[in-house]
Amino acid sequence: MSSANGHGPKRAILYARVSTDQQARSGYSLVQQLEALRAYAAREGYQVLEEVEDRGESGATLERPGLDRVRDSVAAGGVCVVLAQDRDRFSREPAYLYLLREEFAAHGTRIKSLNDRGDDSPEGQLTDGILDQLAKFERAKTAERSRRARNRKPASERYSPPGPPMVSIGTPPETAT
Repeated sequence: MSSANGHGPKRAILYARVSTDQQARSGYSLVQQLEALRAYAAREGYQVLEEVEDRGESGATLERPGLDRVRDSVAAGGVCVVLAQDRDRFSREPAYLYLLREEFAAHGTRIKSLNDRGDDSPEGQLTDGILDQLAKFERAKTAERSRRARNRKPASERYSPPGPPMVSIGTPPETAT
């Protein structure tokens, strides 16, 4: 099992992320991502160094505990590739994905996702760039829909005052018959 440069084993970190607390609690998506990544790593002959998860963390920022651990491991050296199921697991912001790619490349590490469609050619980079922009668009549309749904709720449902709810016991005197 040799690395991309032909020297030593191909070493990989598997990275999985879910955005919502509900997904994190169910664990289903994380389990599915890691199973797919393990199968790919085994098929491609990678030695898995670590499996890293970010539970309930947004792809809109690079400040995530799991991703921080991945970045530290890459900086320490010896990692050939960081694998994720989808490109948007690394980031839904194309500029951040570019920064990660450059940061990792400085340490001889590649970013690879199972849904990559391109290669290192200009055409491949264009294809992957379009996918990155679509992920950013999808995130923006999801946020917009959530905002609209929140704004459609009656005012009484949008804000809950702190403390226990006020409860009336019995019938008020002015309405008693």
